[in-house]
Amino acid sequence: MKAVYAVVFMVFFSGISLLGQEHPENEAQDKTHLVGDITRLQLEADELFCLYHKKQYKNYTPESAKLDPGKLADFDIKVVLGTWCHDSQVQVPRFLKIMDETGYKKEMSFIAVDTDKNAPGNLIDNLDIIRVPTFIFYKDDLEAGRIIESPEETLERDIAAIVNQN
Repeated sequence: MKAVYAVVFMVFFSGISLLGQEHPENEAQDKTHLVGDITRLQLEADELFCLYHKKQYKNYTPESAKLDPGKLADFDIKVVLGTWCHDSQVQVPRFLKIMDETGYKKEMSFIAVDTDKNAPGNLIDNLDIIRVPTFIFYKDDLEAGRIIESPEETLERDIAAIVNQN
């Protein structure tokens, strides 16, 4: 009986001593998120993000917004996202479907941030990123507008508001 108490005692205190330690499986999980300057292909191929991307992209039906493809073509777009972020997992695939359906042909810039909303180097230093995703529209190398985290109305209407006012 004393042996049973001794084993329980040792297991209990060894468990307490592990509470403050880092767990390698958690670190490995954190490292699975994309971080840095990425391409759309990398994003869509990401093991975790692609699950959300396929579902959201397939199931989302963009409203017929008054997006003029000719005006939209005047803009460059930078997307700052977190592959770990629920809003990014929902909004980015929807945004991409809207861009595809409107025939947007320019290469978009994608920057993936970590859970602290940091990216390597100075990729986002001057972008004032507080929440993700952030969709930034540039016209003639000047910021024309942005959609932060979730649209105010709908993605289509918010995009149209930025494009039509510039």
